[in-house]
Amino acid sequence: MKKPKCHHLNERSVQIRRNRPWPLYKFLRKNRWRKFITTDDVWIYLPDTNAKSKVQYLSRDQNRRDLTPSTTVIHHKGVMGISANGVTKPRFVQPGAKINSEYYIQKILKLFLKNDYCRLYPNGDVVSHQDSAPSHASRVT
Repeated sequence: MKKPKCHHLNERSVQIRRNRPWPLYKFLRKNRWRKFITTDDVWIYLPDTNAKSKVQYLSRDQNRRDLTPSTTVIHHKGVMGISANGVTKPRFVQPGAKINSEYYIQKILKLFLKNDYCRLYPNGDVVSHQDSAPSHASRVT
């Protein structure tokens, strides 16, 4: 049996997660959080498919040897945003699509700017917040 992939934070990731919140908090205080739309992507799991996943999640108190094969399969990836003025419509990534900066701009970002951005913030006074995924952190995005 092949050893499944396992998500685990290394020391560098832990340090990054410790250092980023304070500057973000200082930026958002004094009601500036009302002008933010934060977006994130997520794998959508479908139960009852009896397929095995290549990725398993490990809690801090678990050992990798104790894991049993997962019985859910990843179906789609979706992107959605939330703000003080409401939520964006969910956008779904085509199965098997390579999510690089070009795909992200054409299939996600343009639709977001065209539909959700103007609806939630008609005056245009808003900041879009994303994580540091490679497609989000590219110079062209």
